[in-house]
Amino acid sequence: MYDVNTIDPYPAYYSMQNSLNPLFLVSAELWGRHLYAGSTLPVRFCVVNDLEDGSSVPASTITWSLISAGQVLAKGNVDVRLLNITDVNG
Repeated sequence: MYDVNTIDPYPAYYSMQNSLNPLFLVSAELWGRHLYAGSTLPVRFCVVNDLEDGSSVPASTITWSLISAGQVLAKGNVDVRLLNITDVNG
């Protein structure tokens, strides 16, 4: 039997709790499963402002790197211009 005053949640709870914080969500849209040396990979970064108060966010920079077996294969920076929902929906 569990005591509700002393039981701790599973560790996954804290990860889920952190992921649902009203912060920014950054996602890289990668198409294709195979990467070849010297080829260019088209990537689209999506940034979501999930702040509950609706405050705007200044332009930002995403710093990214592609790492395999501890070796940095590629890296770079992408300037991000954040759109208001009215810019997207017209």
